[in-house]
Amino acid sequence: MNGMAQKNKKFRVGLWGLGRHAIKNILPALNKVEEIELIGLYSRNKEITESNSKEFSCIAWKTEQEMLGNTSLDAIYLSTPSGLHYQQGLEVLKAGKHLWSEKPLTMNFEDAKNLISLANSSGLSVSEAFMYFYHPQYQEIKKLVREKNFGVIRLLRIDFGLPIFELNGFRGNKKLGASCLYDVGSYPLSFVLDLFEVNKLDIISSFKKYNKTSLIDEEGRCELLINKDMRCQIEWSYNMSYRNSIDLWGDKGSLYSDKIFSKDIRYSPKIELRDQQGKIVSIPIQSSNPFELMIKSFLRNATSRSHSNKEQNRILELSELLESVDKLENKNN
Repeated sequence: MNGMAQKNKKFRVGLWGLGRHAIKNILPALNKVEEIELIGLYSRNKEITESNSKEFSCIAWKTEQEMLGNTSLDAIYLSTPSGLHYQQGLEVLKAGKHLWSEKPLTMNFEDAKNLISLANSSGLSVSEAFMYFYHPQYQEIKKLVREKNFGVIRLLRIDFGLPIFELNGFRGNKKLGASCLYDVGSYPLSFVLDLFEVNKLDIISSFKKYNKTSLIDEEGRCELLINKDMRCQIEWSYNMSYRNSIDLWGDKGSLYSDKIFSKDIRYSPKIELRDQQGKIVSIPIQSSNPFELMIKSFLRNATSRSHSNKEQNRILELSELLESVDKLENKNN
């Protein structure tokens, strides 16, 4: 279907890729959102495709060409390895479908620009899946920061580490986009860009550690300077104990919260606030399914040009920053 989707009708979606994440999180979300009609599934694993198509009462496409040629589809959700997103994204857009993609959309800035340019020339939208943006926890943090509850913020510390000791699947294959920076580091970098009104951003330092055998980056860190006076210290890693937290320090108060980027949908997070004298107040946040909320936002992107433009700008800003952090050589590290 070409052009921005029409409102007040079921939005018809196909899912490309059936890994654990797609089966656990994306399929149930697509099935749950009332405005969505799940049309079909495609994966190279025919057995998994057939079993899930039966469970969700939808088509099991035998080939990607069969899926792309389905004229009833409005959008295709890419849940494939990130190194495949660019070429598959081109196929989706050329087939006249809106493109919904797992993060990162692409592995470099030029490819991201090309996909968005093609989408714009075709009257289509592109959306990138950072589900934490839509969780009440992040929304409350953003509200507190934008209301300037912490005065002048001088330091933001973000850590995101995963206990992955054997890199297999896409995480162990450079051709499939294996990179801890793009896989894990993309979360805290997207957080910084979306949380603050960034007028100027400088990368002070950047470091990546590579696996000696696979040459895949397994951990990294960077320091950013936002608007000339706010330091952001960010670390990301495989092969570490699980950590997923932010610590924000201003002259009038501070904020700490954990499990920002990934958590069970049943988990009820907390935001810890400290005033200028160190008095602590804890804000409980209700558990939520951010995947359903994300799908609803993708729908808005497909039906509203203003929403779509905002999402595209966010995608491009992050892609450019990721590439800059990736390429920076810092001899002091």
